[in-house]
Amino acid sequence: MEYNFENKFVETDETIIFFDNYINIDSPKEKFVIISHLSADNLAYLQQATLPAKTFVSQNLFLLLQKLTKFELIANLNLDLKVLPYGFAVSVADSKITALNSDDGFWGSMALYLEHDHQKLGYVAKFDIHGIHKKRIKAWKKFFSQQKLREVHGIRRQMPFFPVSAHRWAGRARFCPPGKRARPLTAAPPR
Repeated sequence: MEYNFENKFVETDETIIFFDNYINIDSPKEKFVIISHLSADNLAYLQQATLPAKTFVSQNLFLLLQKLTKFELIANLNLDLKVLPYGFAVSVADSKITALNSDDGFWGSMALYLEHDHQKLGYVAKFDIHGIHKKRIKAWKKFFSQQKLREVHGIRRQMPFFPVSAHRWAGRARFCPPGKRARPLTAAPPR
């Protein structure tokens, strides 16, 4: 199993698995696309009349796409998509893929764990360090460490969407959400 850093895909003996993009590669191997989050590029890919490869999405993303289509907020989608359930290994040709719930600031985000012939790979498009769902991030990090992954691909950390206060208590940066005022430096830390 080889990961292509430039084009974000994994190539195995029988398959090519693309992450969040599809590139037309001349190859007799079976091709799959995994959409790890909802973005403008991924939505444009999903709005094609016919999808060029079997496409997998997360449970949350599939539900969101159904709602957007039902209420006519987006044009009709080709909902011939495969759903990756969270926490269960799904066989895709010669590989097994496990989707884990994540938080990257986008709807339907997921972390992916791929296994092929005793080779393991983790993939996360990006994640918020201080996202709303910190427990989700901790859960997939713990899962990846339990699987003894040597490398995780695709990670790009995002900064929080709100300004960071310059105050520090016990060596930790204090985050101040919009509309709230940071306590002065002389204030005692909350207990």
